Amino acid sequence: MQAYILKRLLQAIPLLFGITLVSFFMMYLSPGGPTDLAMDPKIKPEDREKMMAALGLDQPPWVQYLNWLFHFIQGDWGTSFIRKVPVMDLIWERLPQTLLLMGTSFCFAALLSIPIGILAAKKKNSWVDYTSTFFAFLGLATPNFWLGLLLVMLFSVYWNIFPAGGIASFLSTDSGALDQLKHLILPAITLGTADLAGLTRYTRASMLEVLGQNYMQTARAKGMREWVVVYKHGLRNGLIPVITVFGLSLPSFFGGAVIVEKIFSYPGIGLLFLDAVFQRDYPVIMAITTFSAMLVVLGNLLADILYAVLDPRIDYK
Repeated sequence: MQAYILKRLLQAIPLLFGITLVSFFMMYLSPGGPTDLAMDPKIKPEDREKMMAALGLDQPPWVQYLNWLFHFIQGDWGTSFIRKVPVMDLIWERLPQTLLLMGTSFCFAALLSIPIGILAAKKKNSWVDYTSTFFAFLGLATPNFWLGLLLVMLFSVYWNIFPAGGIASFLSTDSGALDQLKHLILPAITLGTADLAGLTRYTRASMLEVLGQNYMQTARAKGMREWVVVYKHGLRNGLIPVITVFGLSLPSFFGGAVIVEKIFSYPGIGLLFLDAVFQRDYPVIMAITTFSAMLVVLGNLLADILYAVLDPRIDYK
């Protein structure tokens, strides 16, 4: 297993290199730049050129990329053009909040999708199955930005149950953890709804295939209780295809957090990335893009490792 993990990590190096290369030149070819936003239009052209030189933007694009790559490999992720602080510090400052949001959304999706998917498979073609299917397709078809605005309008504006945004209230009698939980509920539901719907459908389809296998019939013939047959024998095999979706959901949570954090003014990496795009803050954009690409690689690797955990017959050599 260790050799397999090392091999996968080595294979990811050219992939990450290609992603950074494409991302850098797409960013370079986009209109505008940090000097257009940071300087007054009345500034003299020579002063603008001095600022470009100070930021290293007067060099050819391939030189800029090689300089960025050389420093990135050494652990220097650059300095923000706008905030004038190291990008690494900005990311580590925002990362805990994004991880908390992603983790809560992931638990929300996983803890609901698996039981609902199993129940829908057990009650095939019943009202339970049709209801879960309807809400699953509704969740897949609903854009998260629209769902977020709807939840804010209902639960914050009309009913005043949850706060509309941020991570803490200025005036609150609740404890710090409870107050943060209240701020976390609406963004987590918004971010996790689409994955909840998709995982429910995948779990149902996988369990339908497993429930009809001969070994399941044999387990029932031995007099085992139905919940033992389903959860001990069926679920472990039924979850193997679903693990792929779980692994690929990691980067989707990160990508969805960009819009969700903006809607709820949630100070995470997604909001930082969106602000950097508007401000043409190139070091921040490149660092977060590369970081999200790493999440994709780790998500796929995590899925492969969980395959071996769930099914001992799978052996990576």
